[in-house]
Amino acid sequence: MPRSTAQTGPGRFRFWIACGLALLVTCAAYANHFHSEFHFDDAHTILNNAFVRSVRNIPLFFTNAATFSSLPSNQSYRPLVTTTLAIDYWMAGGPDPFVFHLTSFALFVIQCALLLPFYRRVMDLARPDESNRWIALLAAAWYALHPANAETVNYIIARTEILSTLGVIAAFVMFTGGGVGRQYHLYLVPAALGILGKESAAMFAPLLFLYVALFEYGFCLRDLFTTRGLAATLRATWPAFLVCIATVLLAIGMEPTYSPGGTSSARLQSVTSATRSAPFIATANRSSSGARCRPSAITSVVTSAVASTNSSSPPRIGVPHRDLTET
Repeated sequence: MPRSTAQTGPGRFRFWIACGLALLVTCAAYANHFHSEFHFDDAHTILNNAFVRSVRNIPLFFTNAATFSSLPSNQSYRPLVTTTLAIDYWMAGGPDPFVFHLTSFALFVIQCALLLPFYRRVMDLARPDESNRWIALLAAAWYALHPANAETVNYIIARTEILSTLGVIAAFVMFTGGGVGRQYHLYLVPAALGILGKESAAMFAPLLFLYVALFEYGFCLRDLFTTRGLAATLRATWPAFLVCIATVLLAIGMEPTYSPGGTSSARLQSVTSATRSAPFIATANRSSSGARCRPSAITSVVTSAVASTNSSSPPRIGVPHRDLTET
């Protein structure tokens, strides 16, 4: 069927109906996860992380990696993730898992939708055919419904994986689409943002190298690893390597250093010694206000104090998750 005929009339209508059905099936597959609770690493990155409780901290996310987690050993430079968590916290008015799950799922659906034009363009380069769009839709739907992605979608802090993959796919869609996105290297923007979600998005550079060599230039593997093949492919992809390497180095450089020994250990010992007076403080609080001082609150204060030991940047504010005067 000619391309112009397939893109108008009943053929096009059936295709968009199929796209809508694929979306509905995907939504139905994940319909029971929106009220799942926070678990595992959600505790130190969301529930006990004082920084995600205000959108005013968003600029700080890009200058201080210690804002990612309340645990020093888990602090990474992933400001894009923390930004989305802070926005969710603000929209929900607190730690409501429904809003967090809704955002993660929406990002996942966008990622699956972008796979459709990407698959179509890759297949058109390999073997142009009008049926490629249906195969691309099947592949995108298969990806959306594959059980391997269930953990990533259900686990809120696994949004790092969703954002990094979304950045890679968006970069490929802009690159393969040509136009100003490719001419002015705008495709590098989502690639860099993906790395700010998780460093694994830096794989965009080698993947782009293989795509250009195998699909656009048509090299076989033997020709690719010749001087001529490598030089020709690098001429088209070196900006991606430059931006990806630079962004990864930035992320590594921004990560705070933490060692369980040395000064960190000494600081922990001093803080632990200071908390020996906690029972007397709790007694004084009870006698004066009738309130109880919960052990979990003391633990939160201690954790926040220990977390500030490794920061070369301004000290972090330790805010316990529960009110000390809660009865």
